[in-house]
Amino acid sequence: MILPDYPIEHKDQDQLKRFPLAAKVATMISAFTGKESFVIGVEGKWGSGKTSFINLTLGQLDKNDIVYFTFNPWNFSDEASLLRDFFIKFSEAVEKITGKKTGKRMKEYAGKLSEIDLGVSYEGFSFNPLKLLKFWSPDTSVEAIRKELDGALAGIAKKIVVVVDDIDRLDKKETKLILKLVKLTADFPKTIFILAYDRARVEDRITERENGLEGGEYLKKIIQVSFSLPLPDQQELQNLLFKDLDASIEAVYGKTDLTGKEETRWGELFRSGFGELFSTIRDIKRYVSSLRLDWSIMGKSDVNKVDFLGIEVIRVFAPRFYDAIPSNKELFIEDAMSSLAGRYRNENEVFAARKTQYEELLKNLIPEEAVRRSIDGICKELFPQLEAHSTRSPEEWERDLRICSPERFNFYFQLGIPFGELSESQINEVVESLTTPETFKELILKFKEEKRLRKVLTKLLRRRDNLDEPKIKTALSVLWELEKQINDEREAVFDLDDINTQVLRFGYQTLKQLPPTNRKPLLADLVSECPNIYYPVHLIAVLRQGLEKEIQRGEGATLTDGELKEIEQILVGKIKTAAANHTLKDEKGLILILYRWREWESFDVVSTYIRGLISTRKGLLTFLKSFVSKVLSSAGNYNSLNRKSIEELYPILEIETLVNAITQDELARMTPQEKEAIDLFKNPDPRRDW
Repeated sequence: MILPDYPIEHKDQDQLKRFPLAAKVATMISAFTGKESFVIGVEGKWGSGKTSFINLTLGQLDKNDIVYFTFNPWNFSDEASLLRDFFIKFSEAVEKITGKKTGKRMKEYAGKLSEIDLGVSYEGFSFNPLKLLKFWSPDTSVEAIRKELDGALAGIAKKIVVVVDDIDRLDKKETKLILKLVKLTADFPKTIFILAYDRARVEDRITERENGLEGGEYLKKIIQVSFSLPLPDQQELQNLLFKDLDASIEAVYGKTDLTGKEETRWGELFRSGFGELFSTIRDIKRYVSSLRLDWSIMGKSDVNKVDFLGIEVIRVFAPRFYDAIPSNKELFIEDAMSSLAGRYRNENEVFAARKTQYEELLKNLIPEEAVRRSIDGICKELFPQLEAHSTRSPEEWERDLRICSPERFNFYFQLGIPFGELSESQINEVVESLTTPETFKELILKFKEEKRLRKVLTKLLRRRDNLDEPKIKTALSVLWELEKQINDEREAVFDLDDINTQVLRFGYQTLKQLPPTNRKPLLADLVSECPNIYYPVHLIAVLRQGLEKEIQRGEGATLTDGELKEIEQILVGKIKTAAANHTLKDEKGLILILYRWREWESFDVVSTYIRGLISTRKGLLTFLKSFVSKVLSSAGNYNSLNRKSIEELYPILEIETLVNAITQDELARMTPQEKEAIDLFKNPDPRRDW
């Protein structure tokens, strides 16, 4: 629920405990017996509750003793409208006490005032309603009408209270007009003015140093009694803020408490400068209303509670700086090193350059020093990368949905799920689906179609600690089954998140977190049941390579040499079955499979299979196409064929003989991919060092 920024009306709404002072001011008004007018100034900064205080004061006045009206000069677009409305309201108040005759004379008085220079110029007759009023007046002087009004009002029992609010919102010309109105034209007997304003702003607007007019001295001539609203007790203000924050969090998350880590971080954020930004109830209402609206758009599962509280306070209190954060994210998040390191000699220079740029942003976009200091402290809590020697844990940041995570950063500035990203509810759905293989399969294919499978696999790997053995088995069996349907390719030199690599990484990491005695049985079952060969072959090959490194480092082996040999022989059996069924040639990653087959069984067995495969034109082309690979280069990607790789599996001269026997007629009937394979075999790319 948005918090309306309306002034309070009753003392039971008084959260800042100002009612006792309001009651004293009301007593002073009731006790006033003077014949002349009286002006009270209620001073306070914008948002400090001046209107609420006046409402509390008016609520304590005896309505049989006064008649009052509120005049807000900020509602009017020009001076003529402002003067007209004031005297219309004043006339209505007079009529309630003295009758229509005196009210009519007040209008006549206003008409006469239109002929006097009040410091306001009018461009034309038709645009000055007050000039029309003068035709209602009899041919008497303004002094005569004023004397008559003074006599009529001096004799009444009631007092007229005029509230003039929002004076500090006016420009210089309008401010001077209002004060001149109060001093020169509306200082009637039994009339009490209550003026609400920010003293510093009003003094600045009426000061004319070239004429020797100081705003403070001028106000003293107009206002008989003035007082500043007492500053709210900071602890009381904080209690109000905490109460509204509790309600806001409950509306999003239900009944909940901050966890130990969240509670610690909230305390650090609050002390960093967050708490110092709130000096009025209006500050709290602005912030909490913004927070509730934006949180309702974001949802509860895609942002860190504490970080969202922090970034929202920046948005409310320093909006220009907030807008600059996403467009300068190299200063705030982890990839700043890679974007700046090439321009500087060492890490210290990198951070010195970042600090300079960051401080320039603060200074240029947040003019108020106190606010700038608070925002700086908040930023350093939200973005640890701003500190030169911060502890960096990107995976933990991502798990905790922190704004400082490069993968999470954009969520906070788009108020929703950025295009192509995943919400936490979606990844939770993926994890929950692991109890039902068919449901998991449907989701994987859906995300592949939406080009978001890479994101799913990245997040699933980060959730591996929450996956038990049955869920790990389901995930691997489905991913291995879908190997051809979910295939993609690397697009750049540093693209290490292609689906093949992620499936391999997921299998390797989840296997290591299982108890050692459970690993081989799980893998044996998965390999035996898998309808495909490439993914399991690739994983076992990596585990075999890793075994040597694990031994060198003195670590416990993921799988022992004997366990690996058992699974390798299961795979050899599957490879030989596929070869006998003539389906091996259709397997993804045929070359990797052939290399591992040679390693796990023998060169002769693999050569015999290849000889049979290339005995037909179709088989030869299938074999050659499997050796065509994409070379990723900063100068541009291109396809290549490594003849040496072929020679490690089969005599290259025999392949050359078969290729040279291909006729032009046969070549003309080939697909573009087949033609490319023949061309690359005959003309190795000169950019490649053979």
